Amino acid sequence: SSRRRHTRCLSDWSSDVCSSDLGAAELPIAGAVGYYGSQIGQHLERRPRCPVQLHFGGNDQSTPPAMIEGLRKAHAAVEVYVYAGAGHAFNRRGFPPYNEGAAATARIRTLAFLETVMR
Repeated sequence: SSRRRHTRCLSDWSSDVCSSDLGAAELPIAGAVGYYGSQIGQHLERRPRCPVQLHFGGNDQSTPPAMIEGLRKAHAAVEVYVYAGAGHAFNRRGFPPYNEGAAATARIRTLAFLETVMR
């Protein structure tokens, strides 16, 4: 539907409620982007019905490497980015975990992804 082409989910700290638990990807939306989804490991059985892009901090203790590897194995089509040196909430400007380099790269990737899925 035309509505699907114009609907998307973008989430940061609440991404375990939105796209990074892949739940939003089960909704009729064009694409889902999630940041720091610490609960995603509990939802790997879900199958997205739209393109999904996820962003994680490489130093985020709430998203261990084993969880991210499990995500990659379970969902090879999901775009997964891990930013070395970045922690949880690396994209929250004005807060101590903010990582300017990781945030800038994630923003570029997010906007490109959304531009693609919104066509």
